[in-house]
Amino acid sequence: MAFLLLTVGLLFTAGWAIGLAFSVKSDAPKNPIIPAAGVLLFIGVSLIAMNASMEAMDNPPRLTPSAYDSITDGMAPDAVQGILGPALTKPDRSALDLPGKGVSLPSEIVARLAQGQDSAEAVQARLSINIEGTPSKRNAKEGLGASAIKGLNGVVGLQIILTENGNTATFTEGEHWKYENGDTAEAVAKKIGDAINAHASWTAVGSPESAPKRVNITSSLESNNGTNGNSMTCRAAPTATNTAVRVGYKNDGSVVAFRGGQDSVALQFWLEQDGALDGDFTMTDRLVVVGYVDNKVHSMKQAGLGETARDARAEKERQAKKKKG
Repeated sequence: MAFLLLTVGLLFTAGWAIGLAFSVKSDAPKNPIIPAAGVLLFIGVSLIAMNASMEAMDNPPRLTPSAYDSITDGMAPDAVQGILGPALTKPDRSALDLPGKGVSLPSEIVARLAQGQDSAEAVQARLSINIEGTPSKRNAKEGLGASAIKGLNGVVGLQIILTENGNTATFTEGEHWKYENGDTAEAVAKKIGDAINAHASWTAVGSPESAPKRVNITSSLESNNGTNGNSMTCRAAPTATNTAVRVGYKNDGSVVAFRGGQDSVALQFWLEQDGALDGDFTMTDRLVVVGYVDNKVHSMKQAGLGETARDARAEKERQAKKKKG
């Protein structure tokens, strides 16, 4: 629009200038004020349009269909901002008028976000071991000091076996920690937690104040953050009922999966407001919303860009799934 206005301004300036010249040279009564005012007016218009045109050339739109289509699923936030420019900082969603622009936010991301927030950190998968039983002497026939290997519902010889990403770590009573005469369930939980926590791949807290007979376990490896951690497992050995040790909800030595891991999520917004004096004729604001899961592009929405190849593919896939369903 700025280039059109510049062209119009220059043409009208030239026209009024010619009119002023004829007015000055005419033998008729002269009244050059009107053409002079016209020249000055359209010189001003032309200058404004020229400045706007130069700004439009120096700052071309970044929210374009080609830029939008060049973003692929799995792309990192830095790469996206390299294409679209810096995202809006803490935007007011109500001011963006997303419903009015026909932009719906991905429910799987919005469900994780607190009110007014555009991001949520990953949640670690976790698992708890509970110790139950009464103190006794080591190698007694009953109580916590009884043998786990002989099926006497104790912890002597007990093994806690953790797996993550194909790696196995085993923590054995008598090797990594030891039951001493009279140890309580709280003491056993503390010792098991300390033994597991000493391993580079695991973080454990034994006998926390909120649950003194419990061992809370998470992975200390970044690769197990979020939903990746839900594939980790734990079991107590030997595989037999042992009322002294409950892994998750099981006390029979069977494998129990970690639970509760959730990936990080985030939304980023870009807005280019289309002014009257810019480099195009659309007069339409351009909005792009990118949703990330685990710091990777998961979904995209746009308004004001017209038809895009990415949206066409997404609609085709949606219709295919709908037909199968």
